[in-house]
Amino acid sequence: MAGAGTIVEREVLRGQRRWQTFAFRGGFATALFGLFVLQYRDLTAWQDWSRPSDMAYVGERLFEMTMFGQWWLLGLLTPILVAQGIVEEKNQGTLDLLAISQITPAQLLRGKVYSSLSHVGLLVLAGLPVVALSLSFGGVAPASILVAYGCTFAGVLTLASLSAFFAMFARGPLGPLLLTWGTAFFGWIVMALPAIIAADDEDAFGWMSLAYAFFEGIDEPRLWIAWPVLLWIGLSFAIMHLAGQVFVSLLASRGGEDPDSALLSVEVWGIERLRRRQALRLTVLVFTGPIPLLSGYYGGRFALLLIPSFVWVQLALFTSLVAVLLAARSLLLKTAS
Repeated sequence: MAGAGTIVEREVLRGQRRWQTFAFRGGFATALFGLFVLQYRDLTAWQDWSRPSDMAYVGERLFEMTMFGQWWLLGLLTPILVAQGIVEEKNQGTLDLLAISQITPAQLLRGKVYSSLSHVGLLVLAGLPVVALSLSFGGVAPASILVAYGCTFAGVLTLASLSAFFAMFARGPLGPLLLTWGTAFFGWIVMALPAIIAADDEDAFGWMSLAYAFFEGIDEPRLWIAWPVLLWIGLSFAIMHLAGQVFVSLLASRGGEDPDSALLSVEVWGIERLRRRQALRLTVLVFTGPIPLLSGYYGGRFALLLIPSFVWVQLALFTSLVAVLLAARSLLLKTAS
């Protein structure tokens, strides 16, 4: 962790000297405040301010729209900030120099991600006055605030880890941005659909969909929302671990230009071990595939079927996410060469 802390300290000091850092913060706060003003005008055009219930309704809607706007703005800026930091180091050749220091590749990547997240955290702080304005009207439950920031933290961490993975193969921030959101859409929306089949309930979409937990949880916070938050925080660290292994293989193969040299690196075989584990998970999923189907059909009569179905869809999500990242690695390496 000390190695990653060194990278974070270096990047934070460098970032404070750039005018782009302050432009990002000012633009973020301005956009959030503009959204607040537009929503405020729409809501207050017909409200009777003599009734406290109307003020509470306005406060609730303003808070929701402010947090929704913050979610989308951070979703756009986080992959750009993470990818830009890694791509700049790679294009300047300093990423390879850092990799041959006493800092391990995994610590190097974590440090780059955490330093970018520190800038994202400052963006959130810049938007706090706008959030405070919405809270001043009342009508917002403390649980809604906790859900909003918890889901935002998990979402930002997920996007940052995905962007760090894709940035290792890119020459600019646009490619990682598109690939990151494509993968996030796959994980948060597409891979959440089997849960609906297994549970025969639309609320099961929240078993794995962080986006669903965010948008539904702010309006109606419930305890189950803690699971997708914890799930995607764990998956984010798993993605960063995979990115560290991929980074080692890229260094050994000189960015994919000399794959034979990579075979001489013992650490590269971590990718091969990952592939063997992936094959084992796929085998388990194939042979246990009827479980979610039976759960969806008999779920109303046999509630115990929901437990193995829940485990099955979580394993399917992790396996599919790893498969997408490994397939993207192979494709991007071929494209680069």
